Amino acid sequence: MNQRFPSGIAPSRIVLAGFSQGGAVALHCAYRILQQPLAGVIGLSTYLLNSGEPANATNLAQTPLLYLHGQRDDVVPFRLGQHACAALSELGVSLTAYQHAGYHEVPASCLELIQTWLSERLP
Repeated sequence: MNQRFPSGIAPSRIVLAGFSQGGAVALHCAYRILQQPLAGVIGLSTYLLNSGEPANATNLAQTPLLYLHGQRDDVVPFRLGQHACAALSELGVSLTAYQHAGYHEVPASCLELIQTWLSERLP
């Protein structure tokens, strides 16, 4: 199924990305709300929302995730990111996770990782 959103953009050409609380919303939308898989999701220093909603099995299996988190994050503890990655991996999400030595931030060193990951999904 390759439906289009009202904007006319095919879901296979859309990546949701978010930092901190925005990342939690991106993960929630991609894996629990949307009815079709996307090109991917980028979660930056984020966590999983506690939700009673069932996960969309198709989206879990077909929407890859790039996850980056600082080991010294003092806003969203690193362990919450580890929990999110473990839980999503267990549900079948294909994920690539990176940790950096920083805090609640996206250091310049991560920008190339993001660019490479995006170019692989949106050539």
